[in-house]
This record gives sequence, C-alpha cells and structure tokens, in this order.
Amino acid sequence: MHRVLHSYDAAGGRHTNGVLMAAKKFYDANPKVCAAVVAALDEANAWIKANPRKAAEIYLAMTKEKRSTLDEMEKMVTDPDVDYTTTPIGIMKFVEFMNLAGTVKKKPSSWKDLFFPIAYERSGS
Repeated sequence: MHRVLHSYDAAGGRHTNGVLMAAKKFYDANPKVCAAVVAALDEANAWIKANPRKAAEIYLAMTKEKRSTLDEMEKMVTDPDVDYTTTPIGIMKFVEFMNLAGTVKKKPSSWKDLFFPIAYERSGS
C-alpha cells in the first residue's frame, strides 16, 4: 500500500482535520462550559503528546481494536503529520475553495469570523 494523495498536499499545507461546533445561542448562554471543554481538550492534547504510548494503549482498550498492535497505534499517535491541537489551522484555505466552488456564498474575511471569541487568542489561520 502507498499514499496516492496527502491532504496537506491538496490543501497547500497543514490544516485542521475537525472542529467542535456549538450553536451561538448555546455558546452565549454557557461560556464557562465552553471554556471548560476547550481547556479539557487542551489538557488532553498535551497529555497525548507527552504520553503517546499510554494514549495508544487506552485507545486500544476502549475501542477493543483488534486490527492494530500497540506499536502500530503508537506510531499513528506520534505521526509528525498529526497535531493534537485546538488551534484552527488552514481554515481559510478550505473556505476559499468552498467559495470558488459556490458552497460558501459570502467569503469571511478571517478565520475568526467562523469561530467564537474563545479561539481568538490562538494563532489560527
């Protein structure tokens, strides 16, 4: 098996793979809950980076995954192309493409237009 296309190549660099979403109404009514969730994710991400083998072990135990060995899973967790972070990265590249494709009618001027203020202090893109 070999790689045919890497998403970083297609997107022109590193990018966020997934984001958490919440309704504005929920965010506005629960700012402390939202801050706690982001803080917990930051703490978990730091722990995974510091303890990749244990993280792989926990993942395998929780999912009862049988196809991957602990060594294989640890290799996935420590892959240099995987970054456990809550900082939005490369978001505007996707938005620009979606705007060109007609999926996003009005292109935001900044990634911050797509996120709540809790993310603004991060060095997103």
